[in-house]
Parts: sequence; structure tokens; C-alpha cells
Amino acid sequence: MSNFIVRKVAVLGAGMSNPHSTIRISVEVGKVGNGRFLGPSNRFCVGDEIGYRVRTDTPGYLYLVVFSQQDQASLIYPDQGEPPRIERELDLLDQFKVSEPAGKDVVLALLTTKKLDLTGLQGRTLNWEQMQSRLKDLAIEVGPLTRGVTNRKTPHRLTTADWQVTRIESEARRCK
Repeated sequence: MSNFIVRKVAVLGAGMSNPHSTIRISVEVGKVGNGRFLGPSNRFCVGDEIGYRVRTDTPGYLYLVVFSQQDQASLIYPDQGEPPRIERELDLLDQFKVSEPAGKDVVLALLTTKKLDLTGLQGRTLNWEQMQSRLKDLAIEVGPLTRGVTNRKTPHRLTTADWQVTRIESEARRCK
């Protein structure tokens, strides 16, 4: 793995939770079969079908973004036509087939209390900086906190208490 990739993963790892939010979210990735989540795993073969098990204590809108080792980022959930709303738990099954390129991936799970307009991101692959910039532009207002209240600049953006993020890592391999 090059130093470039190591630095990128470290950047994604830094601050991967929102300390100003009381929202809790957890995500597991694993193989799926026969319409069931077969348990958590983080190593897969190209061609495996995988799914995600998501749990939260706060109803909201779920967005999954995968960042690959090859500097590619894609919104994988919701896809066009899928409702992003989650009440407390959600199993996303038979949704995702492991494909090339092989390598390590980091999936960010973003849960928001307000629905985001992510049109234009669905079905597109961007580089990491483009995706991070686009998500920041759309969603998260990081403003100074005064007794737990942000100075909201625009009413349609999220304040620091309106979202939470977590990450999960996996690896795709070419298996025989």
C-alpha cells in the first residue's frame, strides 16, 4: 500500500464520529444468502454478495458512501428509488456484489435527522476529495457551538447535532 493510500485512510479515520450529536449508529458488513444476513465479516472475494446491518437509536436518513483504495468514492445507498429512511434497524440484503478493483474499502455510514438531496451523486464515481467536498457542501454545517447550539447560517443545512457518522472497513480479494 502506498503512503498516499495510508494517508488517505488516516484522513478518513480521523474524527469519524460527531461528538456534538447524541445519535448513535453501528454498521456491520457481511455475506448474504437466501435473503439473510449471514453474519459479520470484513474479507470478501470478488463476486460475493454482501449486505449491511445498520442499527441506530434515532430514526433518520441513512447514506452509505464507499471510499476505495484506488481513490474512488461512490454513494451506494440509497440507490435511485430506494427510501433512505431508517427507524431503528435495517438489513440491506442482496444489494451489493463485490467487484473489481480488489483492495481495501472504507464505508462511511451517515445518519441524518433531515433528508439530504443527493441527486447527482447516485450512480457516479468521484475521487475522494470531490466526494468529501460534495457531502460537506450538501450536509454538514460545522459552526461554533454556544451551549450546544450552532449559529446556523442556512436553514436547510444540518447543525452539528443533526447527524452522526461511523465507518467500517472491508477488503475485496481475487479468490480462486
